[in-house]
Parts: sequence; C-alpha cells; structure tokens
Amino acid sequence: MEPIKNYFKLLSRIDAESARLTALHGRAIVCRPGCTSCCRNLSVFPVEFHAIRQAMARAGVNPETVPFDSSAPCGFLDEGLCRIYPFRPIICRTHGLPILFLDDSSGEYTWEVSFCELNFTGQDNIEFTDDMLLDIEEINTELSRINRDFIASKEQAKERSPLRIPLKTLCTPKR
Repeated sequence: MEPIKNYFKLLSRIDAESARLTALHGRAIVCRPGCTSCCRNLSVFPVEFHAIRQAMARAGVNPETVPFDSSAPCGFLDEGLCRIYPFRPIICRTHGLPILFLDDSSGEYTWEVSFCELNFTGQDNIEFTDDMLLDIEEINTELSRINRDFIASKEQAKERSPLRIPLKTLCTPKR
C-alpha cells in the first residue's frame, strides 16, 4: 500500500534528521534512555497506527501482548524505557529537539522555536539557524497528506475515519 510506504519513507527522513540534530547539538540535548519527561499517552493518525502495527508484525511482535499501564503518563514505559521504542510514532522521535513551528496563539502567525526545557540549559539567548531546527510544520503537512491518502484508499467506511486513534489500542485484542 503506497501511503504506508510513504509513511515509512517519512519516518526514515525524520530519523536521519533527528540523528543529525542530536549530533549537531551534542551535549545541549540531554534526552537519553530513561528520560521520560516528554512521554505521554497519545493518539496518532490512522496511517501511523496501521504502520506501527505492520512494523511490529514484521518484527515478530504481537502488539496485543505488549503490556500497557494506563495509570502511567505513557503506558508503554517500563522502568523509564519504551516498550515499543523501535516502532514509536513520529512525535516520540522528535521530542526534545529544537523544532520550528507556527504559533497563532496571539491571533497572528509567528514562527517560534520550542524544545524540551531540560535541553539547552545554561544558555541564554540561543540563536538558531534553519539548519539547526526541525521544521515540524513541514513534517505535519507531509504526515497529514499521507494520512489523507491512506484514508482515501480504504474501501470500508469504518476504516475511512480520519480521526486519531489512541496508541494504547495497539494492545487491545482484535474482536
């Protein structure tokens, strides 16, 4: 299915860009295994949900057997480590990095930079150039397009829903 392939291509580009930015910023990025500050239970687009499920199946992982703790900030955490790390969604792959986004909270669109508050500590008036940032608007636009194509490719009305899917339902047995 072409939308799923396009999702995995996007994922590869994001992983490469995330690795580049992590290396570029070096010690200013303190995100490491065990850091869970950004980890939350979340929902994903249908294309991402199905791609994650497919990747898990290819790796021989039955999602229905993955423990999920609904009382945790992210139910996939196990002693500070992600149980689905190789299959995690895009947002989890970009946490902590300096991202460029459009902010419209003031009624006007302005470009802003955001990053985890644990990163870049002790640095005042940080200046970022475009090559030092992850353009989250570009990623979200591409992901939305891929999801739209995925939904359009579905024949059954139930599978055509554009709504986001709680990631925790990966662990719910099929009925």
